[in-house]
Amino acid sequence: MKNTTDILLVGVGGQGILTMASIIATAAMLDGNDVRMSEIHGMAQRGGTVFTEIRIGSKSSIIPPGRADIMIALEPAEALRYLHKLRRGGLVVINDQPIPPPIVYVQGLKYPETEEIISKIKEVTDNVYLIPATKIAEEKLGDPRPANVILIGFGLAKGFLGISEESVREAIKRVLRKKYVDINLKALEIGKELAHKNQGRTECFSNIPICICSRMRSMALIIGGTSTGKSRCNNLELR
Repeated sequence: MKNTTDILLVGVGGQGILTMASIIATAAMLDGNDVRMSEIHGMAQRGGTVFTEIRIGSKSSIIPPGRADIMIALEPAEALRYLHKLRRGGLVVINDQPIPPPIVYVQGLKYPETEEIISKIKEVTDNVYLIPATKIAEEKLGDPRPANVILIGFGLAKGFLGISEESVREAIKRVLRKKYVDINLKALEIGKELAHKNQGRTECFSNIPICICSRMRSMALIIGGTSTGKSRCNNLELR
């Protein structure tokens, strides 16, 4: 039986992946867990791909392919880049703000539509949450940077991170500089509120009706390579 919780955080440089990882790992340690966190991989410069791995209850810091229980993606296409790390039936939370890599512009490549990304992920799992965290952070906090903590708050309220709210709050105070603490505690609350709005899957949390992103179509993705996936096409449902 698997006694660890394996969390994969992915995005691009400048989105606060390391900060997010430090908050989650610190909270898990405050809860009394053994925690291992990998170093950031990839290009940490703004716009370059970045990921880090957190293993709660493990002696190893590296998550084997197909073993991650949870993937939180601050950039949609990066969720596809690291999809091979997710276990079948795992849980995915995606910030819907796209940041196309420079190669897309330089070589005139096609950046995948959000529905295409969801379609490809659904070949591995149906447990997908799509959240406009950057937009919400800008609208409610006047700053896009706390989008990462909004996603932590969402995961905290849903219960899949396996850490306590008290420890997350303390971790925010320990990890962040004092002048950033208040805004990120507010971001945490916003994420929790989003989680309580609906219990479904593949949802777009905003002021519009919940979008059940079930439309699937053929796709060709070129992200540091070429891969093609095919799936059925259903109607986009609104409720």
